[in-house]
Amino acid sequence: MPEAMSLDDLQAQLRAALDQQFAALKTQYEHGIAEARTQAAEDAERDLQAKLVAARDEWETQLEGLIAAARAEAEQTAAQAAEAEKQALEQEKQALLQEKQRLLQETQTLQQDKQTLEDDKRGLEQAAAVARRTAELEVESERRRAQKDLERAQKDLEAERERAKGDLDAERQRVRSEFDTVRSRLEGELSAAREAALAATTAAAASRAVAHAAAPSSATFERAVIAMRALDDARTITQALESVLQTSAGMAGRAALFLINGDRLKPWKSAGIPDIDVQTVESSIAAKDLLARAIQSGTLTMASAAVPAPPFARLSGERAGLAVPLMVVGRPVAVLYADQGIGDTKPGPGWTEAIDLLARHASATIALRTAARTLDMLRGEPDGGAGNGDAPSEEGARRYARLLVSEIKLYNEAAVRAGREHRDLRQRLRAEIERAERLYEERIPPAVGARQTYFQQELVQTLADGDATLLGN
Repeated sequence: MPEAMSLDDLQAQLRAALDQQFAALKTQYEHGIAEARTQAAEDAERDLQAKLVAARDEWETQLEGLIAAARAEAEQTAAQAAEAEKQALEQEKQALLQEKQRLLQETQTLQQDKQTLEDDKRGLEQAAAVARRTAELEVESERRRAQKDLERAQKDLEAERERAKGDLDAERQRVRSEFDTVRSRLEGELSAAREAALAATTAAAASRAVAHAAAPSSATFERAVIAMRALDDARTITQALESVLQTSAGMAGRAALFLINGDRLKPWKSAGIPDIDVQTVESSIAAKDLLARAIQSGTLTMASAAVPAPPFARLSGERAGLAVPLMVVGRPVAVLYADQGIGDTKPGPGWTEAIDLLARHASATIALRTAARTLDMLRGEPDGGAGNGDAPSEEGARRYARLLVSEIKLYNEAAVRAGREHRDLRQRLRAEIERAERLYEERIPPAVGARQTYFQQELVQTLADGDATLLGN
């Protein structure tokens, strides 16, 4: 708010203005006097003096009025400003008093909180001390109790060890007894298989001698003899099956081999017949087609009008075809199909008997290989080793893993080829691998060192042909 003008300053300003007006009037009158001096100098002088006196009185009266009004206005303005300032100061004072009161309350609250925190701190320290002591006592008590439990457990473990030792000895005796029983049964089955193969060979030879007396040394039977010798030299079941397939195709013209998986037939390989035709075959062994009839009868079955050749063969009426099962101890495990093909080449005489003879010999060979593997796995030893009837050794674990993975490869040839091509064997054969791994872990105990390594190694070596990247993630 601007400072009010003092009365002295206002009076000085008014006097200055009055003096200026007086000076102007004086000049005016002097001019008038000068003009009228010639006429009435004395009258004019008196009139002028009278006018000056009157004017001065008038201006002094007006000046006093103006000064009084200005003084009253200044006093009123100053009073109003002072009142407003007083009210503002009073309001600020009230605000300061309220702020002071609030700060006092906050200070008291903080002091109370500080006191509460100090009390809580002391309480926590006391509680911590009590808890620490209690924990120390509990730990000491628990340590003593654990010590007693450990001593009692050691005694129980020792007693359990003695009981387990006795149970292990009894279990070893039982396993050895079962092993001897299984070995005797397998040896009997092997002997029966050999006798059956020998009888089949003798019967086939007699049949060949009667039916082909004019050509007892035909190329067909010479090829069959060579094939049987190759079967005897085969180190694996896969090699034996491959030899049967190729020899049968060579004697007849075309051939295909199907494996029995549960109650279904699954194509394995073919020779002379396009794979794309054979791989679409998947039928039941309880069906009424040629392949199923051979499995059901357990003997060679010729294609006929009543039992025609499979559709994939596309065989004309004048061409002969047959199916013969591969039997292992009276149970069919595969079925071989062979026919004369669709070209101009015709098989030699006696080719059906030769294939039947070859299939019987292959059955005996596969039974022998399977029984030998089973005996080796029961012993848990490599070939020719002497077992003691105990749990499988590391070599036994390797052989069992190789057997399981070889079966996956044998029964899933098409999937194995596709898995190698797309590098996703593990994903494509997940169910078969998990089943084999479960059987492996059930048979091989954790006590065998690196037992899991052996199974994974066989997946790489046998299933992925040595390339671990073919297994995929």
